[in-house]
Amino acid sequence: MWDWLKKVVAASPTDGVETEEARRLLAAFNLFHRSAGFADQQNFRATQDGVSQPILAAPPRVQALVTVLLFAMRARENGKWSILGGIQDKLLQTLLRKNLPLIPGDLDDMLEAVAAGMKSQVLVSLGSVLGKCEVMKEGGQLSEGNRTNLQTIAAKLGGAKCIYSEGRKIVARITQILDTAEAPSGGPPLDRADAWAALAEDDFAAMAEPERAAWRALLTQARTASAAQPAARWLLAARPLVEKVGPAKLAESLTRWSRVVKPRSYESRMTNSQAPLPLHEANSDVLKGLVWCCASLGDSGTAGIVADLAAICYRKVPGVGPISSKVGNACLVVLEKMGDLAAVAQLSRLRNKIKYVVAQRLVQRALETAAANAGMTVADLEEIALPTFGLHPEDGLDESLASFTAEIRISPAAEVNITWRNADGKAQQSVPAEVKSEAAKEWKELKNTLGEIGKLLDAQRHRLERLCRVERTWRYADWRERYLDHPLVAPFARRLIWRFAPPGADPLLGIWHEGRLVSVHDGPLPEMASETVVTLWHPITSDVAVVQAWRAELVTRQVTQPFKQAHREIYVLTDAERTTGTYSNRFAAHILRQHQFAALAHQRGWTYRLQGAFDSANTPELAVPEWNLRAEFWVESGQGHEDISDSGIYVHMATDQVRILRDQESLLLSAVPPLIFSEIMRDVDLFVGVCSVGNDPAWADRGAYGPDTGAWGRFAFGVLTATAETRRDVLTQLVPKLKIAAQCSFEERFLVVRGELRTYKIHLGSGNILMAPNDQYLCIVPARGGKEDKVFLPFEGDATLSIILSKAFLLAADAKITDSSILSQIRSQRATG
Repeated sequence: MWDWLKKVVAASPTDGVETEEARRLLAAFNLFHRSAGFADQQNFRATQDGVSQPILAAPPRVQALVTVLLFAMRARENGKWSILGGIQDKLLQTLLRKNLPLIPGDLDDMLEAVAAGMKSQVLVSLGSVLGKCEVMKEGGQLSEGNRTNLQTIAAKLGGAKCIYSEGRKIVARITQILDTAEAPSGGPPLDRADAWAALAEDDFAAMAEPERAAWRALLTQARTASAAQPAARWLLAARPLVEKVGPAKLAESLTRWSRVVKPRSYESRMTNSQAPLPLHEANSDVLKGLVWCCASLGDSGTAGIVADLAAICYRKVPGVGPISSKVGNACLVVLEKMGDLAAVAQLSRLRNKIKYVVAQRLVQRALETAAANAGMTVADLEEIALPTFGLHPEDGLDESLASFTAEIRISPAAEVNITWRNADGKAQQSVPAEVKSEAAKEWKELKNTLGEIGKLLDAQRHRLERLCRVERTWRYADWRERYLDHPLVAPFARRLIWRFAPPGADPLLGIWHEGRLVSVHDGPLPEMASETVVTLWHPITSDVAVVQAWRAELVTRQVTQPFKQAHREIYVLTDAERTTGTYSNRFAAHILRQHQFAALAHQRGWTYRLQGAFDSANTPELAVPEWNLRAEFWVESGQGHEDISDSGIYVHMATDQVRILRDQESLLLSAVPPLIFSEIMRDVDLFVGVCSVGNDPAWADRGAYGPDTGAWGRFAFGVLTATAETRRDVLTQLVPKLKIAAQCSFEERFLVVRGELRTYKIHLGSGNILMAPNDQYLCIVPARGGKEDKVFLPFEGDATLSIILSKAFLLAADAKITDSSILSQIRSQRATG
């Protein structure tokens, strides 16, 4: 190595450096090299070090030569870390930051050393060298030797298909320096391993050259999207490229490609199976850049496209992670930068849709930033940002297409319906052919709008139920505009009970019925002043008689609430919880199906990551910032190998205590506000009720959770929880009105159904069945779309209630059952005892 360095120094007179000075420089460099190994790397500063100061004080051309020598030296080393190497890198970075008079021959020496060695420790410094190449290119001084070495480096890194992020950035810069953005095929540099990239390349192949050239330029710019956020200069450079392609064409293409974004697969030699992989990194860069280009489009349609792509990219690939968190993050950045109400509405929707924990935090941060910029709270901004799409809460929206009218209505059950009518007002069975041919563009736009309405409608029920935790208030005028009269919220808000506090008067409870607000006894409420304070009613704030009256009235009026409100379970502090003080064991010692729990926890706003056979332990948490509280539900994962999925995730988990904290300190449960305590415990009860192995008839207790825990039996037929008690109350009101009422009765924790062949006891907690006379277990797997769909239920969201009713109808007519697996159990000889 030193012989090579001496040879370069000896040739220095040809570059205008005196031989004696070069020798003195070599001596100083020798001294630096010998002493650097003993330096304090952490505190080393090249400008303050006595040994390196002679180098930095040398003439600029001499410093340039040292830069070449040091750079080549680092590029040719074996790549092992050392104190010496760290000190050399710091000196090299100091020299590269200076505007030294490098010449094409210097660049050749440095680039040739990189091309020969390709050591990772010099790639960061290579960025500065590429900057020098860009300057020389602008001055027309880039030599053929420079070009050849740059091509070699790009090829060794893998070109556009380089799998390393830093390498792709370097290749993109080299491509721009060499003006070789066009791939050999004449199309954009995408890897067809990803379905979206293959579709894009097929699209490009079908284009005429002027259009293809415009796309090629845009994709070249997109590939340079390397930062966390697009800089103003980047967006400025992209804007004319988007104009050449066409904003509408970009949005249309991005929509088509987004629909096929999915994990790619490779053939696993070990298992001979298709293993999923996230998006190819090079393709992710291009897709990220295209998303950035949408930041300046700023219309509601584009915001929806970007949000849909975010939801896709954050989907988890088992054992790998999100399909592409890079592209997903870019989508959130763009929605935040759009800054309009359409983007805020999409962020609000994503908060309920995305399960990836990191992305949830990013969505929340984007909403908080947008709210701060608007000078309001996130809750206010979400309400104001929700679009109406021109709909009216009663009259919907009528759109004329060709000679037909599309009548768009949102049903009271929050479903989007469309009816086509001809000029005479006659309804059509399907989309008229005339509309498809003469108004194809308008019909396509209308379909996109209907899709957006459906997505935003789905998010409103979850947003409204979150209000049960926070005691949010509105002025009557604001509430009426944002809830009662908003076409996307009214289908939910009009089926809920609200509390009205007029100035100087007693509070009133009311619900919307037949075009007016009425009390529990159907009497109209008085006209409300605009300053009346409105809140969503929670049954914990009323006595039992009031709650029971509202429950009965909802059944009488056949009102199905969007979630449990009047029938909401109430959880109050028990004597055992007063004794334990800071924690509750009410829901401890249950075994839950972990994957189902994780999905339900996310839906309820809890944070949790699946635990597996690796260092992944974590505690489910619910943040309630409105109360400055945080709930923890302690769980333990399984331990046996038979309890692990193919991807290394524990199938089951055991439950433990519940704690509620403020500022990292566990609170006395008696100090927690009753409403939020009840809501937290309700969530935990829901987790246990839905995810317990007691709902799995194939479950057998396992030693991994302790000797003979009997978890299945305790839950399957055990004492009713608060949720099950509510279910019993509902059934006692509903069953007498059913056609099978004469065959049904209630016995402690069971709904008893008398069939012709046997008598059956359906547990009101789990939905499991025992048959008389010997309590023989009957296994029935519920089918979808059964008779329970035709029975009125006073609220949505309780699948077990629907299953119990479905089983009751089936067993009441057991003589008509044709399923052989069910009949064999019913007719089993065990029945004779």
